[in-house]
Parts: sequence; structure tokens; C-alpha cells
Amino acid sequence: MTDPAHENSAAGLVNEVLADVNRLIRGEVALARAEAEESLRDMVKGVVHLLIAAVFALVALNVLAGMLVMLLVWLGAGPILASLLVGVALLLVAAGLTVFGLQRLRLESLVPDRFLKNLRRDKRTLQTAVKSDATT
Repeated sequence: MTDPAHENSAAGLVNEVLADVNRLIRGEVALARAEAEESLRDMVKGVVHLLIAAVFALVALNVLAGMLVMLLVWLGAGPILASLLVGVALLLVAAGLTVFGLQRLRLESLVPDRFLKNLRRDKRTLQTAVKSDATT
């Protein structure tokens, strides 16, 4: 026959382990949620940079392009060459802002690295605990 005190302590240990696993899972879910929110904020910042780049490109093309072309013509460049120089310069600025914004939108930044690392560590810990319990 099994000792009732031993059964109670075993049941208590199982309850403790289950409670620990429950706390662990809740903590990991909270970490995953926090990482997802952080990634989403970074993505929103990237989109904002793209929108700002578009606004700068439009404003620059509409306001400064005509004035700069006229200035270059006044300085002696032909109208076609002046238009080409101004257009290329403004597009380079817009391209630089676009590249900066796209860098913020990398898909790798959406992966919850800390969550996955902790999940792997917890899996190893639980496997080790189960193996050590099985040998005793």
C-alpha cells in the first residue's frame, strides 16, 4: 500500500509544477505580446518615414523645382539641362528617405526573438526536469 503522506506530497509537487508552468506560459505570452507591440511600433515608424519622404518629394518638386530650374537657366544652363539637374537632385533626396523608411520595415524585426529564445530555454529546462524526475 502507498503511504498517504507520500501521495499528498506528490500531489502537492504536481500542483506546484503545474502552477509554475502556468506562470511560465503567462510570462512568455506577455513577452511575446510586448515584442509584437514593439515590432508594430517600429513598423509604424517606418511607414511614417515613407509618408514623410513622399511629402518632401512632392513639396520639393512643386515648390523648388520651378525656382531652381529658372535659377540654372539664369546662370546660363539650357532649360532642358537645368530641369534634368534639378529633377535628379530631388529624386536622390526622396530615394534616400525611402531607403531609410524601408529599412525600418524589415520583416526580421517582426520576429519575437526574446520570446523564442526563452521558449527554447524553458523547453530545455522542462525536459531536464522531467528526465531527472524519471530517474529518481
